Amino acid sequence: MAYVNPVNEIATSLISRKLARILDDNMLALQKSLFRLTTGLRIVDAGDDPAGAAQVIKLNNQIARANSTQEAIDNATSYVESQSEFLDTVSEKLDRLSELANLSTNASTTAEQRSSYQIEFEEIQEFISDIGRRTFNNVGLFGVQTSSIVDEDGGQFTLQAINYSAAFGSGGLGGVFVSTVNVATTTSAASAIGTVSTAIANLGILQARVDSNSTRLSDSKDLLVSLEENLQAVVDRVQNTNTTSETVEFNRLSLLTQTGQTMLANFETLRLGLLDLLQI
Repeated sequence: MAYVNPVNEIATSLISRKLARILDDNMLALQKSLFRLTTGLRIVDAGDDPAGAAQVIKLNNQIARANSTQEAIDNATSYVESQSEFLDTVSEKLDRLSELANLSTNASTTAEQRSSYQIEFEEIQEFISDIGRRTFNNVGLFGVQTSSIVDEDGGQFTLQAINYSAAFGSGGLGGVFVSTVNVATTTSAASAIGTVSTAIANLGILQARVDSNSTRLSDSKDLLVSLEENLQAVVDRVQNTNTTSETVEFNRLSLLTQTGQTMLANFETLRLGLLDLLQI
């Protein structure tokens, strides 16, 4: 092994440069540690933990998809709630139709009273018929169309159609809108009672479908909320720093940096003094 003259090393500042490089490394590590403590992030850049950084990107992407699905579910829930509220109103109106039909079949009801009942009956029929044309955000609330929700993994589930204006045989309320259903006479009023009863039964089926859609959306959102919480917990464990251990590391690096700065300053003073002696 070749002999290295320590005086030459000191005089040419080789040791000084080595100390300076080590000090620079410590200062860089100290800055990263300070950044971790101030931001709470363990991964300052991808080089700190390439696998962890890639995992965080993947998990954040899945969280973003889950959030997007939640927004779609929230919109669909508002849509379904509007259907439910309209059907509740229709239920009240059908009850009134049934009441008017019963009143019109009463033998003590006068022609004038029956005429008044018929006017109200027609107004309610028109109101109930108009419900079938209502929209939500320019989308029809009722019809044969189904609505599909795409989940965070690209799958989908379909909500049941609420065919409000369909004929009685198809489960709708279309049979109660027609002008032949009236309470103008005792006979027609008696027939209207059966028609309205069928409409009430079909309305119950439509409401059950709406409730089923609402439950499906609620259950899906609960699962998404749980999924997002668990995904975020994993992201936090991978990405966030452990404050206790990082504080210990910061104190260690701070001590090393301060000691290194002192040693480098002392060494440089010693080197310059030695150079002065060599020149004498």
